[in-house]
Amino acid sequence: ALVNDPRVLGLDDPVYINAINPFREKIGLPLLLLNKPADFSGEWVLNEDKSTLGNSGTGNLPHKLKIAQKENEITAQKYFIEEWQDDRVTEGKMMLNGEESKSEFYGAPRITTAGLSVNRDTLNIKSKVTFNRGGQTSQMTTTEAWNLQSHGKVLSITQSSVSPQGERKITMIYDRQ
Repeated sequence: ALVNDPRVLGLDDPVYINAINPFREKIGLPLLLLNKPADFSGEWVLNEDKSTLGNSGTGNLPHKLKIAQKENEITAQKYFIEEWQDDRVTEGKMMLNGEESKSEFYGAPRITTAGLSVNRDTLNIKSKVTFNRGGQTSQMTTTEAWNLQSHGKVLSITQSSVSPQGERKITMIYDRQ
């Protein structure tokens, strides 16, 4: 009876969250969230049969992802199959508040921003790579939308990229391991 009384506030009650968050912010505690964000954490393996990859196939796409998500940060390890050596593994961190993350893509500087949708169920990522070869500069821009499907068992990544080689739009489907 006490829990169901409308005068009792809980951790998932918006009135409580809106009242306590200014205090939590002042004393350095993490803010409580009205909606918990989608959690992309886990190991994911590319399902080629369910993916829509176009003419390029799986070339230069990660066959496996290891994702670790904390409050406002995602760390992604991407595994690429190399025919002549062990898998190539890259690791990157993205802040979910739109803050720029800097990394490298084949030796060229890459700037990435990431943020959750208003409903906190889609991770939107934008990146720009600037190549400088032989004194000539070119850019590649990429946008990705990550969504969980099938009660968190499937990760769908819709990716659009524009580069000197043209435009590419694909959907990668990963199964949770």
